[in-house]
Amino acid sequence: MAKLIRKLDRDKKAYIGLLSPEEIREAKKLQQFIQDLIPDIETKLLNLYGKRSIEYAYEFGTVLKEIVEEFEVHGLQRKDFWKQIRDFASQDKTRPIDRSDIRTLYEYYYILAHYNLNGLNNMNWGEWSQLLDTRGVLRKEERIIDWIVSLKGKKISRDEFRIFMIGVRVFYHNKNTAVFEDKQLFAKYNEILKISINWIKLYNQFFTQSGKEPTKARKDKPHKYKEKYFKEVLQIRKGNKKLKVDEVCITVFKAVYCIN
Repeated sequence: MAKLIRKLDRDKKAYIGLLSPEEIREAKKLQQFIQDLIPDIETKLLNLYGKRSIEYAYEFGTVLKEIVEEFEVHGLQRKDFWKQIRDFASQDKTRPIDRSDIRTLYEYYYILAHYNLNGLNNMNWGEWSQLLDTRGVLRKEERIIDWIVSLKGKKISRDEFRIFMIGVRVFYHNKNTAVFEDKQLFAKYNEILKISINWIKLYNQFFTQSGKEPTKARKDKPHKYKEKYFKEVLQIRKGNKKLKVDEVCITVFKAVYCIN
């Protein structure tokens, strides 16, 4: 188990736990190691990839993964270790503020480093960051990452991702996804993505391209009607899987958005 250091007020620091002299030496060794390494990594990756690219996140996460393994940073220790890097080693003044102890940039980098970079490029860093921020989704079903990484010849755009996440939440509601095998769950994600892409196409067709606008109620509460669209499409498809997704989407979209 790693021997870690915590930052106190007025730039003071303290060892976490009661440490022997030997353990204090181990803590100092790790502290010096990250103080030497992290700024160099930040500079190197910035020059190679620029800020907040998926390549930057993956390479940084790979370094963090190696440190965690070498110094035996176990389980819940990671949140203290990320704080230690942030407080004592990082020189990146533009790093986003961590949302909480468990929603940290370094944890996101660490998670992504366990996957294939080619698969991670199926979304941009902004969408990955948003997904990892959405703890309710990941607590429910972590296999959504495996599905995204497994996609072939498809990069999920920002607009597609935002609509897709609404569909995922609708699908998850009151559902135990643990009963689904990977193949079944991935098929459902594929369906939700297709429904999402159809929503974008239909909105462009009936509103954006025609110069028309939805009713005031639908403009004032867009999320509500997107949810309604997903609920009805998924419900109809559940009742009759022989119906084509595209046809169901058109029928439901017209009904939800009052299109004659």
